[in-house]
Amino acid sequence: MLTACDLAPEAVRRTRKRCAAFNSVSVIEADIRKGFPVSRVNLAVFSDVLYYLSRQEIASVLAEAARCVVPGGWMLFANEWNASYKSLTPPDYVVHLLHTRPEWRQVRLEVVPSAGPTTLTIAVFERT
Repeated sequence: MLTACDLAPEAVRRTRKRCAAFNSVSVIEADIRKGFPVSRVNLAVFSDVLYYLSRQEIASVLAEAARCVVPGGWMLFANEWNASYKSLTPPDYVVHLLHTRPEWRQVRLEVVPSAGPTTLTIAVFERT
């Protein structure tokens, strides 16, 4: 079973429409700052979402991820970044925070150039 969630109703509607043919996909409108919509997962993916959160909210979401991802499970974090994103939380903060948490072991980290001054950070962590 794959459960996807988004805070934006329009994103949820579009994703449900695109995934309608897949019986094993559930799409839920949810705010991950208030907890995850499922209690146990093998993989948690955060794509272009965490940088919209405050540092305190990120810490809370990552604690919830540690609670929900089963030992031996995975977390993938991917975010574009541009220095002009002054009001957002940089992805290197997320990576740093995960390094301070004994529940996570970094498996892979890549920071690759994207368009212009933008970079893409992709990090994979295993739940210990």
